Amino acid sequence: MDPERKQNIDSGGLLRGAIPAAKESQISIANISSKNAQDTIDAAWLKLDIPTPLIHDGSDAQTQAAHLRKLCRDVSVKYQMLPSTFYLTGVVCVNREPSETTRYVDIYEGKYQGASVVLKRPRILDDFSGDEDKKPVFCCESILWSKLSHRHVLPLLGVSMEALPDIVCAVLPKLGSENLRQRLMSREPDKQLTEVNYEQYVNRWLHETAQGLAYLHHQGVVHGDLHGGNLLIDDADSVRISDFGIAIMSTAIMDEYGSGHAATAYQYMAPELLDPELFESCTRFPSTASDIYAFACTAIELYTGKVPFSSRRDTLYAVSKRVGRGERPPRPCTPFGAPMGDALWELVEKSWAHQPKTRLTAAQVAQGMETIARS
Repeated sequence: MDPERKQNIDSGGLLRGAIPAAKESQISIANISSKNAQDTIDAAWLKLDIPTPLIHDGSDAQTQAAHLRKLCRDVSVKYQMLPSTFYLTGVVCVNREPSETTRYVDIYEGKYQGASVVLKRPRILDDFSGDEDKKPVFCCESILWSKLSHRHVLPLLGVSMEALPDIVCAVLPKLGSENLRQRLMSREPDKQLTEVNYEQYVNRWLHETAQGLAYLHHQGVVHGDLHGGNLLIDDADSVRISDFGIAIMSTAIMDEYGSGHAATAYQYMAPELLDPELFESCTRFPSTASDIYAFACTAIELYTGKVPFSSRRDTLYAVSKRVGRGERPPRPCTPFGAPMGDALWELVEKSWAHQPKTRLTAAQVAQGMETIARS
């Protein structure tokens, strides 16, 4: 968007009118018409990169960013458009076959602006006919994941349509090769966990995860598939949350096409996702509350080194029935036999409470984990 058009948008007050001054208020696109929608979404997209001066005095940059991202998504959904600079250019794929495949994505290696990147192509786009119809869903949802900035969140650099022929893919920075599950099992001399340091490391990683999750929730982003495999380890041996939102998009597309259960790791799924009819919400879409439940299950995983409900008898059906009855994994011990501390166990129990409304918030979990990690 050229400077003259940008000035027209800003002076017209479209962003000021759409973005609320109060933190708790909701954005409104009622005054955004088809004639000014593209200019508005472009101005909002640019404002995410240049947050100051703030749109409203007395606001803060994080809340403003959350509102701007939601504004972009809502305009995108209503008018079936994207910001003019949404797609990245110059992204190159260096391997035509996936280097790795997960439940949700095919992963390729790539280059962008001279740096190594990871290209993730949602596998859900292969599962049904009409691939072109599902690309807008992916792009609209990925607006919410874009331009995030937190030390414990792996940022989405953008979306590329050119790296793979006729395929849309997410572009992310390339970290080391380890996720937290692999890091727990490391036998490298300078990384090996011992009886002395195991709880210290795990509690710090849980605190970092909670911090990143609290940021995502504040920005209006639900992870949807939190577990040790989606917690990457960077060069500073700290957690970076990855693959947030992909489960949400997959569930949305599967609903649209009348498919069955989403492929979220069921051992981490909250009871309202396993059997929505038992709850008032009657929805199988992940939420901030189900993320907190998954955090509690991730704490069990990190303490034990094992996935919750990991026996052969623990099928999806069996776990659904057990969790629906209120059963949860027992209080765990580390591989060295040390039981989870009282404070953390209390936090875990509050986080996987049966009723979603009674669970802790991510901010409360982060605050609690800060105290636990420092003790």
